[in-house]
Amino acid sequence: MIARVYAAAPVYDNQATDCTYLFVVQLIPLVSADAFTYLYIENTALIYFYTSIEKGLIKFSGYLMATILCVDDALVMRRLLKQILEDQGHTVLTAEDGDDAMRIARSNPADLVLSDVNMPNMSGTSLVPKLRRLESYKDTPIVMVTTESDGYKKDKLKSLGANGWLRKPFTEQQVENILNHFL
Repeated sequence: MIARVYAAAPVYDNQATDCTYLFVVQLIPLVSADAFTYLYIENTALIYFYTSIEKGLIKFSGYLMATILCVDDALVMRRLLKQILEDQGHTVLTAEDGDDAMRIARSNPADLVLSDVNMPNMSGTSLVPKLRRLESYKDTPIVMVTTESDGYKKDKLKSLGANGWLRKPFTEQQVENILNHFL
């Protein structure tokens, strides 16, 4: 999808030092008719939202940048997911187990959760229903990221509130597919 910027204006809040920008853009889908929309973008997220600007056209990824909670006991997996997601402009919160994830989730809403299944202290299986009890996570997509492929475990996690499954090892494209599906 491409977007043509027609106008950009700062919208100041008398109470804040930062400002938000109001953009009037024309979204140009590859197949359907043109659509006009108004986008409010915080000035700090501006550089992430517009990945390339050429001759008044900007590349639009199809979703706004999100906050993603990544939960995995393996430091290398947390770093890998964080790098992939931050390279796409997302804000990434990381937790090393379910207990740590709950501590973070209570004060930080997320747009998506990517969680390992087998972790010490609190597993992903225990984490999913606990997240679902938090008001800010009732409708948040939760995707399990694991080496597990057992159909029984998948069914159990879905019944507890998980929305999807990403099998390790994964590619950057598979992570992007998850983002496109759930955001």
